[in-house]
Amino acid sequence: MELLLVPPEGFGAILQKEAATKGFQTTLQPDGLHLTSDRIQALQELRCAQEILLPVAVAMPLDAAQIAARCTAALTRPYRIELRNYEGDRAVFIREVSAALGGGDNPSRYADELRIVCKGSSCDVVIRPKDVPDTRFAYRKRALPASIHPVLAACLARYALSFISSARPRTLDPFCGSGTLLLELERVVSTALIGVDVSERALDAARENATAAHSAARFVHKDILKFEPRDPFDLVLSNLPFGNRVGTHSANEPLYRDFVRTLPKLLAPGGVAVLYTMEHKLLTACIRNESALGVVAELTTEAGGLNPRVTVVKRK
Repeated sequence: MELLLVPPEGFGAILQKEAATKGFQTTLQPDGLHLTSDRIQALQELRCAQEILLPVAVAMPLDAAQIAARCTAALTRPYRIELRNYEGDRAVFIREVSAALGGGDNPSRYADELRIVCKGSSCDVVIRPKDVPDTRFAYRKRALPASIHPVLAACLARYALSFISSARPRTLDPFCGSGTLLLELERVVSTALIGVDVSERALDAARENATAAHSAARFVHKDILKFEPRDPFDLVLSNLPFGNRVGTHSANEPLYRDFVRTLPKLLAPGGVAVLYTMEHKLLTACIRNESALGVVAELTTEAGGLNPRVTVVKRK
């Protein structure tokens, strides 16, 4: 069976590496990882996969009749049509495709999503099964409005480890929220994990999630600017506050400045901080003013229509 694994933007190589550890041979292309396999259950366990799709056609004419002809055999269950990047009247074209398929487009009750991604006068067509339960993150009993998506957290955890030489990096999340980043890191490497947050509500969620995950992570109620660890950390990994759901840009300015000033004390010599935020201009400006730190890598991803950046910082 031909399949397409879709990672979060920028993390194709991370997903490919995870897939290889499970014995899958894949080809990384701009739209994701292509492979042929019947091991569906094993694929559904890949933590860095955002979607598993069934490719139907690539760069085919944007024509309702031709799209229907390619999809009829594969659409044996109730479906809905998802039309992306279409420049004309979306409702009219969706009705044309549905009519060419013999009807059956049902946005409220469906088992498969027929996704048509338009590229000018051509399109790519895939089918996404929608009735497959996702049990990968069952530990996640509670989340917060600003919680990172667990698939993105799984990718970030693995990306962070690519900059670390220690086999068991002592790790801190200074804005841990519901704990997802630490709990996903623990799936890859067993090590000392500490989460700090100023919100008791966030820590309640993190502790409940950690219990469900049978995690050894510890969580501390503290302002990170006042946190004094017994030993420095090999890795600081965090989803920083960035004002879209929590806080504001003006509030972030002093927070980022003071946090970056604190980073050299939190990191061991040669230690690495992997920081995820929309406030990347503010973050890099603060790092530039801290002589003990240097940016060693940057990666832009996508989340909910936003384009946050991952900045990798090393203590000199």
